[in-house]
Amino acid sequence: MKYLSPTEKCKILIIEDSPFLLKLYSEELTEEGYMVKGCLDGAQALKMVKMNSDIDLIILDAKLPRMDGREFCKKVKERLPSIPVIVNSAYDHLEDDFKEVGAAEYLVKSSNLTFLKETVKKFLKKKQNFALQSAS
Repeated sequence: MKYLSPTEKCKILIIEDSPFLLKLYSEELTEEGYMVKGCLDGAQALKMVKMNSDIDLIILDAKLPRMDGREFCKKVKERLPSIPVIVNSAYDHLEDDFKEVGAAEYLVKSSNLTFLKETVKKFLKKKQNFALQSAS
């Protein structure tokens, strides 16, 4: 990731099979100042990642149509290991499965999006600090 000036926005990809939640997360993160793209299934998301390697962070649902979240995470981490993947799932028992394939964080979905937003900020800041250290 290159260093972002204050006027540049971080790019987040959200993969969520609920259209309502995808819209909610997209709106909330856009209000936070991020550029957000979203999709409803894992296969479509993988195509988006292949076409847009400038994505800074991925928020991923565990259960998805056409390609489940675990398979998607594994393929993304093989291709682009530096992109943090935050799994945001209704299932609290899948954390170990996702950590095995490279997820940076595993969150259980909540109606309060504060923790999700804080986690996004934390990982984008880490990524940006790493890019700054690498550049110097």
